[in-house]
Order: sequence, then structure tokens, then C-alpha cells
Amino acid sequence: MTGGSIKGTTKRPPAAALSARWIMAGLDDLLHRRPPTAWDHFTSSPLLFLARSLYAPTLSVSAISASTTPPIRLVCISDTHNTHHAQPPLPDGDVLIHAGDLTQSGSASELDDALTWLAAHPHPHKVFIAGNHDRALAAAPEDVRIQAGLTYLEDTDVELTVRGRTLRIYGSPHTPRHGSWPFQYPRVRPASYDDLSISGEAHAVWSRIPPTTDVLVTHGPPFAHLDLDRFGCYALLAAL
Repeated sequence: MTGGSIKGTTKRPPAAALSARWIMAGLDDLLHRRPPTAWDHFTSSPLLFLARSLYAPTLSVSAISASTTPPIRLVCISDTHNTHHAQPPLPDGDVLIHAGDLTQSGSASELDDALTWLAAHPHPHKVFIAGNHDRALAAAPEDVRIQAGLTYLEDTDVELTVRGRTLRIYGSPHTPRHGSWPFQYPRVRPASYDDLSISGEAHAVWSRIPPTTDVLVTHGPPFAHLDLDRFGCYALLAAL
């Protein structure tokens, strides 16, 4: 009490609550975002826009609609960073894929908690890769408990039978170097983007992708493809 008045104090919500609110707000924005316009597609990737414009009319609509085979539904998530318990319910699907960064600091206990959450989902197939934050999978993967029903991919593939069909999924955690994280290789500078500038390490990583791959799971995008900040990998783009 000062001079007969009472000073109020502002009670701030804990950091975890703030983080959860921020995540939910971001997910709400994502789910209700405005569909991209033709101009958005063009400015994001002019070459892809032109290619789609040229070749889309050649697709046979009758051939596409004639199929009576039930579709396969993939549910893809990534970068939950220890916030998995704050996530909204995931959609149903045949295959649940987590593309890395399940944890924040990468400890074994964080990873075990995240994988327990992932394994509890009802999807018939659950596949995950590491991200640069998932240090435990880089330091001592043999000590990590992979729960029943989960498939971990690290420069490897898996062949799944889904709705009577074969689905080949290949996964790799590697990304261009950014800080001192694991699962990284030398980054190619944008000014020198050409096949000769790709490091031997990066080439070795992406040359392992089998040509029969149906679904490729990576922790980072290829350069200029769904790559809003242009941090994607040119070596991955060249491999694809």
C-alpha cells in the first residue's frame, strides 16, 4: 500500500499456456486461411505455375474419375517441439507421418514422451523421421525406445500394404547446415546453385532415394518448392 492506494499486480499466464495459445491460434489461422490465388501460385514458384498451366489440360479427366479404387489418406504433421499434448485431434487416415522435430532440446525423455503420444493414435500405420532438434536419435538411436506400431526411417524406406495396395515411403532427417544441429550437411549458397556446387555429403544423402518411392518424407523442403523462406535444399531439388 502506498499513499492510501493499493498497487495491483498483473499475473501473467505461464509460458506453457502462452505457447499453447499461440499454437492453437496458428492452427486456427491455418485451417481458415484464404485459398491461394493464381497470382500467389505464380509468385511462389513461376516455373511450377507455368508447367501446371501447360500440362494440366492434357490430363484425361475421364481416366481420373473412372477409378473405383478407394483413396489412401495420409495425415502429415511436423515440428511439434514438445507441444504434442496441446495439439487438436488429428484427422483420421490410413498413414500418420511425422516429419521430425518431435522435441525441443532433443533429450531421450522428451523423445519418449512424444513417441508415446504418436503411438497412441489409431492410424493403422505410423511413420516418423528425426528433425535437427531430435538429438537423441542422432547421438544414440539404439537407446531410443521405439514403441510398437511406429516405424522410424533414417535414410531408409518401408513398404506398407494399405487398402490392398503397396505404398513405398522413404524418409531422411538431413537438412542443409543451420547452426550446430545434428543431421546436417554443408549448405550450397544461392549464388552458386548448380549441380557442380553440391557437396559430396549432400549428394550421398539424396542419391539413396529409391526410384520406386511413392512418398518422400524429409525434414526440410527442396529449394523453391513449398519453400517460403528460400532455405530449402538445392541438392534435394536436383535429386528430385
